[in-house]
Amino acid sequence: MATFLSRAAGKNSIPKGTRDGYALITYSDDSTSVFELDLEFWTSEITQLKTFSGSGKFIEGTGRFVGIHGEVTLTGQEVKPFTGEPAAGAYFDVTATYSLPTK
Repeated sequence: MATFLSRAAGKNSIPKGTRDGYALITYSDDSTSVFELDLEFWTSEITQLKTFSGSGKFIEGTGRFVGIHGEVTLTGQEVKPFTGEPAAGAYFDVTATYSLPTK
């Protein structure tokens, strides 16, 4: 089990563009891994929701992830906010391929 926290910068008001950011994953044993990410996004003419696609690389790890090296691919979809909510969220499918140094 892990907690995933991501922050990315980009203009949300445009229909197509890029976002750059970082993601922190904190695992149940308090180990962490951090990856930087580059995303492209575009808005569906039908749903008016954004689709995301991108990649990243691991840049840091603690605990059992010290010395992590690897890559990440991401695809995602913005979700429509519930009535009364100010903003939508998004979900992502994230695939990571990594290696750790031998101990």
